Amino acid sequence: MIGLSIYIIILITTIILHYALYTWTNDLKQLGCKCSSGTIRDVINMLALIFLLLIPYRIVNYNDKYFSAFFYGFIRIITISYFILIIYYINKLNTEACECSSNWKKDYSFITVIVFSSLILFVMLLKLILFSTLDNK
Repeated sequence: MIGLSIYIIILITTIILHYALYTWTNDLKQLGCKCSSGTIRDVINMLALIFLLLIPYRIVNYNDKYFSAFFYGFIRIITISYFILIIYYINKLNTEACECSSNWKKDYSFITVIVFSSLILFVMLLKLILFSTLDNK
């Protein structure tokens, strides 16, 4: 029961993250915000849309072994790259003091990506420690 609650909270947070990034980058493009223009904005916009479209597919096909085996590693690499791009892009906008990019979606995305990245690193470190202790026994 607790596992399901945590899954739902992470799922809702992830959906809000991708939707916020997608709409925020579209708004920046429509506003013609010069300090936010660039390839990184377009890549983040595209990846946010792709991840938004993948969420329902992953929910419906949660136990699909083909999807898990084939795409899981690929999606991990893309997700980590996506998070790095988001952190870099928002940090760049903050250092340039880009006023037209100021929005709650930028702040939410930055904080959420930092939290998710920390959780991913924690889980990876935990797996590394657990596997190394299991190999030593």
